[in-house]
Amino acid sequence: MARDDPKLARFARLLANGRVSIPVAVRHAAGWEVDAPMFISSDEFGVTLRTSRQHTLYVQALYREMMKGKNPSSVDDFLAEKRIWAAQEDEV
Repeated sequence: MARDDPKLARFARLLANGRVSIPVAVRHAAGWEVDAPMFISSDEFGVTLRTSRQHTLYVQALYREMMKGKNPSSVDDFLAEKRIWAAQEDEV
């Protein structure tokens, strides 16, 4: 689904209890199912809703972009480095 697909653009109303009804066409295009846990976030550009799977893919994409050109270390590398630091502190 294209994020700004005009065929899927709809208005919705925010109710007093905080609920918003999302049109069926939008839910289907996003691949959302009834009772699926959703991740909600907001920033200066608006509100975003994602399923757990969509959010995982989003975070992984952010991480890959952030690590481009860098040599990512593993958790084991991190722990080994911390042990070296701790040993050095014990020597002082």
